[in-house]
Amino acid sequence: IRYLKGDSVYVVIAEFKGDASKGFKHVCGNHVRLIYDLLRLVPELPPGYTHGIENDRYVASPVLSVQVTLFPGQGFSVGFRNSHVIADGKSMSDFIRTWACINAKQLRGEDDYDKINTLPFYDRSVIKDPKGIASIFLRESLPVANSHVSSPRAHHCRDLVQATLLINRVQIQGLKHLV
Repeated sequence: IRYLKGDSVYVVIAEFKGDASKGFKHVCGNHVRLIYDLLRLVPELPPGYTHGIENDRYVASPVLSVQVTLFPGQGFSVGFRNSHVIADGKSMSDFIRTWACINAKQLRGEDDYDKINTLPFYDRSVIKDPKGIASIFLRESLPVANSHVSSPRAHHCRDLVQATLLINRVQIQGLKHLV
C-alpha cells in the first residue's frame, strides 16, 4: 500500500430530496425496505488509474469513499465503501466505530481514550500461515481489486429487499435452541 502526496478520500455531501415516506425514518426503521433505497446512501469507489514512478508502474486504487446524506429536519446518514484489499467488513466496521467513539469523547471534552472498549485489533502477525495461503489469496485478489468492479447498484437491485428486525433475548435463545 502506497500513499502519495495528493492522494485523498472521495467525499460526497448530498441532501435527500424526495418523498418524505422514503426519507430518514424509512431508511432507519425496523421494517422491510428496498435495497435500492439504501444503496443511494453509499458512494461508489472512484475508478483506479495507472501511475509510474521512475521505472516502477503500478495501479492506484482508491481505498475509501464517504457520503454524508442530509435529511433536512430529521438527521443524516454516513455511508462508506472501502476496498477489501485494505480491510474486510468487520475490520472497517470496527475502525468506524472506534473513530466515532473517539470523536464523541472529543466533543464531550473527555481524554480517557485508554478506556475505549471498541479498539480494533489489526495485528495480523498473530495469524500463523506456514503454507503461505495468504499470499496466494492476495495474488488472486489483486487483479479484481485493481479493476473497477461494478457495485450492486449497477445491477438494478430494485426488486431486492432488506429488513431490520428487533428481537429480544428470549427470541434469541429460542433461535439458538432451534439451531
